[in-house]
Amino acid sequence: MSDRLNHIARAIATQFRRATRRLTSLMGAVSCVGMLTALWLSLICQASLAQPMPPLDESLNRAIHEIATKQAVDVREFQALLQEFVAMLNTNESRVAQFVPRVATPERVDRLFRMPEVARLPKTVRENGLIFAGQAGSTLMTFDKPSDVVAKVSFWFPAEMDSARSRDDRLAINLYGPFKNWAVEPATFMALWNCMPTEVWLDPKANPFRNRLGKPKFMSIRGNGSQDTDFGECVRARNGYYGVYTNEEAAQLAEQLRLMAGRVVPHLQNKFANFLQTNRCRGSGPDDCVLLLHLWASLTADDPRLARMLQSLETDVALNAPLPAMKMPFDGSNPHFEAGAERFDAVWRRAAFLRAKLRSILSGSDAWPKEALRESIGQIIVLQKLLEGPYASRFDYADLDYRAPAISPWRVLYTELRVRETGPNGLPPEILEWVPRPRDGVTLRRVRAAVLEALSDMEGIADCRVVKPWLTPELATEYALSRLGISRDGSAPSCAQPDWPWLKAGASEAAVLERTRYLDYLQAANSKSRDEVLSQLANYGDDCFGKQKGSLPDWQQRLCSRWIHEPATVQLTLKNSKLRLDKSRQFRQFVSQAPRDGGNGIADQRAWLSSLAQGMPGQASTHLAAYAKELQDKGQVIDVVNLWRHPGHSRALFELHMAGGDCATVLLLLTPHGVQKVFVPPRISQRSVCHTDIVRVSDLDQDGRLEVWWTPESWGATRFDACTGDDGDLRRNLDCSAIDQPAEMAEIDGAALTYFVNNRQSRSETPTEEVWTSSENLYQFAKSPDIQVVGLTPACNRILVGSVLYQKLGIAEWSENASAGREVMELACARHPIHPDQTIVALFHELAGATGPNDVYRAGFVVAVIDIQRKRVLSIYRSEIEEDGGTRIRGGGGLRLDTARYHLTPNVRAFGVRMSIAYSPRYAEGGSSDQLTLFVEEGNKLRPVLSDLAMSSWEMLDSNGCFDQPENSELPCVIEDQTRTLALAPSSTNGWRDLELTTMTTQRDSGVPGKRQVEKTLRYLKNKYE
Repeated sequence: MSDRLNHIARAIATQFRRATRRLTSLMGAVSCVGMLTALWLSLICQASLAQPMPPLDESLNRAIHEIATKQAVDVREFQALLQEFVAMLNTNESRVAQFVPRVATPERVDRLFRMPEVARLPKTVRENGLIFAGQAGSTLMTFDKPSDVVAKVSFWFPAEMDSARSRDDRLAINLYGPFKNWAVEPATFMALWNCMPTEVWLDPKANPFRNRLGKPKFMSIRGNGSQDTDFGECVRARNGYYGVYTNEEAAQLAEQLRLMAGRVVPHLQNKFANFLQTNRCRGSGPDDCVLLLHLWASLTADDPRLARMLQSLETDVALNAPLPAMKMPFDGSNPHFEAGAERFDAVWRRAAFLRAKLRSILSGSDAWPKEALRESIGQIIVLQKLLEGPYASRFDYADLDYRAPAISPWRVLYTELRVRETGPNGLPPEILEWVPRPRDGVTLRRVRAAVLEALSDMEGIADCRVVKPWLTPELATEYALSRLGISRDGSAPSCAQPDWPWLKAGASEAAVLERTRYLDYLQAANSKSRDEVLSQLANYGDDCFGKQKGSLPDWQQRLCSRWIHEPATVQLTLKNSKLRLDKSRQFRQFVSQAPRDGGNGIADQRAWLSSLAQGMPGQASTHLAAYAKELQDKGQVIDVVNLWRHPGHSRALFELHMAGGDCATVLLLLTPHGVQKVFVPPRISQRSVCHTDIVRVSDLDQDGRLEVWWTPESWGATRFDACTGDDGDLRRNLDCSAIDQPAEMAEIDGAALTYFVNNRQSRSETPTEEVWTSSENLYQFAKSPDIQVVGLTPACNRILVGSVLYQKLGIAEWSENASAGREVMELACARHPIHPDQTIVALFHELAGATGPNDVYRAGFVVAVIDIQRKRVLSIYRSEIEEDGGTRIRGGGGLRLDTARYHLTPNVRAFGVRMSIAYSPRYAEGGSSDQLTLFVEEGNKLRPVLSDLAMSSWEMLDSNGCFDQPENSELPCVIEDQTRTLALAPSSTNGWRDLELTTMTTQRDSGVPGKRQVEKTLRYLKNKYE
């Protein structure tokens, strides 16, 4: 009777456990109380706690007999042990601590798992059998170092480990535990297995910090997200975690994990300390000293023993040792060439050490000297310099913060500064796990001071995307101000750009205080850096003139009143200063080609350049001769000089175009007292690649600070001078309705161009030997056959151009024989850059049969070099262009010449034709314009060597709101603009200079600075650039 009753009880208990698991998944654990009668309650619960042994399947029984025979153990004892393993497999994880082992004693479990044949048992049986190794008395999970953990798991799961390593599968082995009834040693064993980076056991012979592109870096086996790349967080929150279904169960588990971590963490600290004290940095793979220090710092950064160990082992880590050589040169086209190179792996290992060091220092440990923080930041800077070089084009692949935030030292500093300034709520959630948890802590002031001191070494860094996160708005802006005065181009250091919107908004006391410092700085600033500050605080001058009077904040009104009296783009009559650029005040332009007399060109250059200052007062000629000698000593050769002088002014402006094809232009101010090289700020110099369009020079307020005038981007110098204001304008078919033409203007202040300030009423006394009246003919101009006086005669006179081209083209506008077409649709002209007596012409003209097959509209396209005086066509190129869905010729406004110095070979200089005839339909999601074609002269022909290169384009990145009705305008419409520039590269192909195409990418109306990157290099292949 009792046997039958026991059998019935076991059957009911089995059904009860199955029902409980199903109910748990739907509605939580359900107590047996109230579900069964009181009569059965005691019997069922007793049977459940007795863990009835499930039957073993045939294959498992066969494995048991084979192992028992080979190891000479009792088969029945072995079967009973395995039955208990299977019973554990069927036990819910929440009830493991209540499981009472009857057969699975520490001795039996240890003996079994030390047998090599244990690997023949099913994987799930082994995984559940190891749960019994957590009980007190078991020595199976004892260890001294991480490699012991890896070795033991590899012994227990050899086939599974081989499979995991071959497939790079970190989830191939799943060990359970620790559970709350476990001893501390096995619980610590499991903490290492659960939380150490999977790279460590997937490839224990390799550098644990190796770069694995496309793989999660330092993700633990328990990893579900970025929080699980932090070892300390994993030990505290994931070691022993299992699934729960109710809030009550979650609270119980959280308390269980907290208590478990309280026992495991000190034990791990001791393990790390003991091993490193004995072995220092002799370990490798899982026992790499840097890995252990990294894990230790993540676990308890404030441990004084960690601080002492870091200082003791720093010499062993050898942060300054030479890096392994590059195995394969990096050419920028394939970022994977050096993805796994030992060179970069070594850098990543050093980064992990510096991260541990920085976390220890920031924790406030007294074991560190005072200068440790500054020195560690300096070490990070040096490390970044080592890392970035070969990845100038594709920096993201070597960016620690991008590829491996878990070992990035920059991330630690980033969070420290952000949390200290803004509090945890100022950080995104994915960052918070790296926030140091200081005791007394390092004050924010000390962190800021250390960063500012170390930043002085940052000037050599080419790409600062990694270190920029260090810099909060206040810190970056403070540092930038300290560096503005010593910057070569007057701009802030690339690694610490001021947060100009933060300064202008002045939303905090710190922002207002820092802005006041910048405004005070303007008084003492050199003209280079002053222009940068003014441009940013006044939005390139637009803020001073784009609002109603009185609407500007007080600080900005004071800035504009003192430093910016006219906008950057003006009319020939200055609206605010009431000054006009009439002909009497304009400096006259002279163009002089450098002499080329055999091999003595440099010596001739010196004499030639000195002669251009003849007739100027004081020692002007002597000073120019000295500058010419300086150029001679450096081996620099001038190609062409544009000279601007006025017969009633003692100062002159020289624009030197240097030879060599590197697009170098030098602007010189020559006075009776010396030569001053004039810096052109980026807001002006970036407007073109190799040339400027200076159209006027003046001194309207007679203060000796010359004004330099440029044509706007949409104009050319030729068009600016085309309108003379007489009846001939109409006959030449020119649109001269606005005789007062727009121009961009800046004033020379000291050594740089900057915004115009009217000093007519307040200018100081004129220096000795100087006259700034611009009214009297006091000085003679140089007389030389090499100098061409440039007047205001239009270079694009349609009648004069037609008088040369009419015979070649046969256009009705110019010829009675209208066989080629009726009218010129668009015309662009420019002086030849090498031969000023020649004119380059580009035009579209109508064709006699304007439409071709399928009613496609066609137009003639002509480029020619002509000599108007001799009425000769020197060279010409003719073709036809068809309109299609992406091209519109009719409408005009799309043709201009580019005479930048494209020195493609020592004897070949190309010029360009730009046409904006691309057309984008209404619902297009992208388009291009400003197509550039480069021509070279070959006898009486012009040959295109580069065709239809789009220098401007746009693309919709998010078009959801771009085509909607106004009521749906809140949807995003994100448009990216790409502006390209072409420059000569230092390399050559087939004897022709390569061309480097650089792209500036910006998003419209985003306020985000553009990103500049080299898109590609064009090489001369098969008689053209590809």
